[in-house]
Amino acid sequence: QISQCVTSMANSMKAGLTLVQAITRLSEQAPDPIKSEFKIMANQYGYGADMDTVLRNAKERLALANFNLFASALLLNREMGGDVSETLTRISKSLDKLREMQKTVEAHTAEGRTNIKVLLIAPVVMLLMLSVVDSKGVMMLFTTTQGVAILLVAAALAGTGAYAAHRITKSEI
Repeated sequence: QISQCVTSMANSMKAGLTLVQAITRLSEQAPDPIKSEFKIMANQYGYGADMDTVLRNAKERLALANFNLFASALLLNREMGGDVSETLTRISKSLDKLREMQKTVEAHTAEGRTNIKVLLIAPVVMLLMLSVVDSKGVMMLFTTTQGVAILLVAAALAGTGAYAAHRITKSEI
């Protein structure tokens, strides 16, 4: 939602609204849940807080990477000057590209995540199939010290493999 709101804010400012007016407009028209955050920002400004304080409070309250990028760029723009609407347009494009990259990474790692699940379920399925063929041999795994040790080693190896595969397929951008 932040990308669409930043685009809307940039368009509002290109149409002649101030930053405060654009935030107020979003507090009325943006979809929930981001609407409530912009409403808090507009209310804080309305009750006398300066815009820098409002943006810093929102960054701390939300603690979201995309919102931090947006708020930091606005704070920097307010310090250094420049065209706020152009800055917001660039941020919106950056957020859109970031979302596209996240979706691409998720798509490319989907097969790996599925393989992890299969590899975790396969030993259990194999054990069940073996219990049908040789139930006495499988029961030895659960009743003898050596069998329990083998099961523990197998569980540790499967857990370690699943953890490593999860770390590899984990999508962080």
